[in-house]
Amino acid sequence: MPSRFRIVFSDVDGTLLNKNRELASATIYQIRKLTEHNIPFVMVSARMPAGMIHLYREVPVDNPAICYNGAL
Repeated sequence: MPSRFRIVFSDVDGTLLNKNRELASATIYQIRKLTEHNIPFVMVSARMPAGMIHLYREVPVDNPAICYNGAL
């Protein structure tokens, strides 16, 4: 059965990160599961790209990011 989702976007601060400002292992697992099903996962933040690169290294996935509140 094909997924009804084509792409998933998530805010980083206050949404994706836990109270320690880290990605929980369960979150990393779910992001990887999405990408295994060819559903891109895009992190969205007001941060600059350098402030998000460590998150993409934790996952790791090769998906785009939306930075600077969408300016990049």
